[in-house]
Amino acid sequence: GVKPTHLAFAPDEKAIWVAGQNGDAASPSVTVIDVAALTVVSSLRTGRGPHRLAFSPDGSVVAVTNGGEGTVTLIDAKDLRAIKDLESGASPAAVGASSLSGALYVGDAKTGTIFVIDPVKQQVTARMDGKPGLTTIRFAPTGRFGFVTIPDANVVEVIDSSNSAIVATIDVPKTPDQISFTETFAYVRSAGADHITM
Repeated sequence: GVKPTHLAFAPDEKAIWVAGQNGDAASPSVTVIDVAALTVVSSLRTGRGPHRLAFSPDGSVVAVTNGGEGTVTLIDAKDLRAIKDLESGASPAAVGASSLSGALYVGDAKTGTIFVIDPVKQQVTARMDGKPGLTTIRFAPTGRFGFVTIPDANVVEVIDSSNSAIVATIDVPKTPDQISFTETFAYVRSAGADHITM
């Protein structure tokens, strides 16, 4: 693909999906690679990049953001075909999934709006008004709370997937950009600081 920058294993770990950063809609957006054979299974077009991707909790649908189109493409992960394009703000830049709600969450970097998508109904079911500049959406292992990094504002917003609401805004050191989890804590890395926030 073109400028591959984002990787995600399928839930069964038999394939790895690679999102490129194509500048035109004619170039492939996503490449699917068979992990055992190390061969390309499929190259898919979804629109202009930049792209991020995430699997629905049951692994049946892949959501691919199309940053240059203002849409997110839902892909059937088994048949490897696009099934629906949904509008998701002017600059969709982040995508995550909650194992509790079963929903996908797409964030618009320009406005901070987070779109809640039902992968079965293939439609937007709710919207949350967050801060502009978001870059990452990651859910804790239980699936209830999602953490959204907003580097320019030096904050992390917390989503409650049980009611599709932003329930907290937490100040963190300069330029938060990555989040990892244990059962007890969310660990926030800030690129402009020399320590991790728990």
